[in-house]
Amino acid sequence: MVNGGQGGEGHNAVFFMDGSQVDRQMRWSEFGAFLDGYVGLTDLAETDVRAVLVNLNPDLTIRSLVFFRIWFDEEGRADSSWNVPVESMAERGASGPDLGGGPIRLVCRSQCPDPAFANELWDPDMTPGSNHFQAIRKAVEGNKLRFQKAEPPKPKEQEEIPTLQAGGQPAQQESGEERAKAAQMLREQRLRIKTLQSAHRESMAELQREHRLELQTLRNEVSDLKQQ
Repeated sequence: MVNGGQGGEGHNAVFFMDGSQVDRQMRWSEFGAFLDGYVGLTDLAETDVRAVLVNLNPDLTIRSLVFFRIWFDEEGRADSSWNVPVESMAERGASGPDLGGGPIRLVCRSQCPDPAFANELWDPDMTPGSNHFQAIRKAVEGNKLRFQKAEPPKPKEQEEIPTLQAGGQPAQQESGEERAKAAQMLREQRLRIKTLQSAHRESMAELQREHRLELQTLRNEVSDLKQQ
């Protein structure tokens, strides 16, 4: 389920979330041991865990995030039938927020490159005070998993740059940067709206499920009373 390649280089991790905070961190290879059934987590027995695949750049900025679900059984072992291709989906994710290294590739329930797996994913919360992106970024910066950060390239010797006339390329470049920033802000706003809509749908579905259960319980009680 977990293959080699990039994951074996130690720049990929899996975070388990508890509410809006990162509760547990592990390298991708360690997560593979859970998937293969070698290790169990008794404290997660019978729990639907909200997890995140975190792919990092060599400088330890975030390259991509995949928000996925995974079930742990009564013995705390990961669902043996879990087969969500999170690694390949990470490479096909759409543009997400800028978390320090440029816009990330993002895969979540409302932004899934393969609709067949959308129900196996979940949407991050972007509201102030419970922002999953900020919690993940903070955990990455803390580097609890001790990833090795690549040294930045040495700066080249400064060369003389010819000046341009007023109204030339620098102004055009600045205008292009402003448009890029505006486009990124627009993408983030659209993502926030999509995740809020998804959260609302999930909340309504949960309320409807609870209502059906309560209604069924009442019907059973009425039926029992009639039989007495």
